[in-house]
Amino acid sequence: MRQVIQASHIIDFFNTWAPERTQQDYDNSGLLVGSPKQEIQGILTCLDVTNEVVDDALSRQANMIVAHHPIIFQKISRLNPDDAIGQLLYRLIRENLLIYTAHTNLDAAMNGVSYVLAETLGLSDLRILAPESDTHGFGVIGTLATPESCELFKSRVSERLGSNGLRTSGESTSIRTVAVCGGSGASLIGAAKAAGADAYVTADIKYHDFFHGTDGFLLVDAGHYETEFPVVDRMRDRLRAEFPELPVEATRCVTNPLDYHPTIDSKPTASV
Repeated sequence: MRQVIQASHIIDFFNTWAPERTQQDYDNSGLLVGSPKQEIQGILTCLDVTNEVVDDALSRQANMIVAHHPIIFQKISRLNPDDAIGQLLYRLIRENLLIYTAHTNLDAAMNGVSYVLAETLGLSDLRILAPESDTHGFGVIGTLATPESCELFKSRVSERLGSNGLRTSGESTSIRTVAVCGGSGASLIGAAKAAGADAYVTADIKYHDFFHGTDGFLLVDAGHYETEFPVVDRMRDRLRAEFPELPVEATRCVTNPLDYHPTIDSKPTASV
């Protein structure tokens, strides 16, 4: 007899991997659309919930989307089908699609976003960069099998993350110890330096933060989407392992809102 899997079972699974109680105060992780009692026919994992991702879920007969970024983040005082979020929420309800989000709780989880990023870059001996509590925390630090030059390491990051444009500052003649944080991790630059990292890979670094790149310390902004997307496959794999009878797929929709113009050889100079 086929086991009935409800949304509550998916929620329980994530609360053992990335407990909702560990999310940041500003966050909105959890079941955002749908009932915990609803039976699940299939799951699609993704970073962002967009119309293209909804199309993807429906084409695969999935009635639950597990996302990293919350579709409802700021407080909603009105639900208007004429704006982008309202229109998408109306569609989700019409299609009877559930949305579950694991955001900062998955950022902070063991084997969460930053762990997957570190493994994708080929790091080993992994540990949490900035521990919080109960073995949870933000960022990960580890080591490469052999030291690499700065240029070789940049190529590693670009190729393994599919990044079309790294932003970097600083330089290191030999990179072996590397810290990472998937998504917006500029706040951990100091922690990466204090931990003895030769390089730090994250995203959403502001202009003035790039001054922290120095001789002996390479700072790399590889893109928000690029540093987080590897966790989409990890969510799929762990859900498949936990619920082998349930169809679970990872979206192949590229939801990165950024486009990259081809780089130029020269930098602008000050006018005289």
